[in-house]
Amino acid sequence: MNDSTSDEADATVSTYTRRQLLSVIGGTAVVAGGGGLELGSVLGSGSSGGLIGTASSRCEDIERGATLAECNLSGEDLRRANLTEALLMYADLSEANLGSANLYGANLLLADLSEANLRGTDLTEATLDDANFQGANLAVATFLQAHAHGADFRGANLGDAQLFEAELTDSDFRGADLSGANFRRAGLQGANFRRAGLQGANFRGASLQGVNFEGADLGGATWTDGSRCTTEDCDGRAY
Repeated sequence: MNDSTSDEADATVSTYTRRQLLSVIGGTAVVAGGGGLELGSVLGSGSSGGLIGTASSRCEDIERGATLAECNLSGEDLRRANLTEALLMYADLSEANLGSANLYGANLLLADLSEANLRGTDLTEATLDDANFQGANLAVATFLQAHAHGADFRGANLGDAQLFEAELTDSDFRGADLSGANFRRAGLQGANFRRAGLQGANFRGASLQGVNFEGADLGGATWTDGSRCTTEDCDGRAY
């Protein structure tokens, strides 16, 4: 490949991922925007690798303990994937389907999971600090002893989610559906539940210092001392 073709290849690979290669015709990859590159040059072949090379191969290694930091997995179908203790720091998982996946002990520091499907996903003991879950489906997901300091759950669905003993300090739950969620003994200091739906949620033994419940619906929720809230006596409570 001459220098000009190599430059073109570098630019193309930096713009398009393997998933965006639209078709392969006679060993040439046809990419969005026109033009063609030799398939071996783009995807790598033999021991010499290619322009995508090792980094791309690493991002396709979806398995227990995988190193997927900074990988672009946006929109991928990862249902029931076993990502136990996987390293997913800064990864883009926006709109990915992670339904019923196993993320036990995974590190998702600053990962983007906006609009992702994590229904029934196991996030036990996962590191979720500053992760983005905006608009994600986390219904019946398990966050047992997960650490999610400063995580963004705005507009997310966490109905019946299990957050027992999770560390959720300074997390943002504004407008989220948390009906039936279990926050028993969770650390929620400084969390924001403004206008969240918390009907039937369980806060028994939780730490609620500095929490904002302005406009939240706490009807039927179980309070820190085990007492039941009604819409009249709990809505808008702040600690």
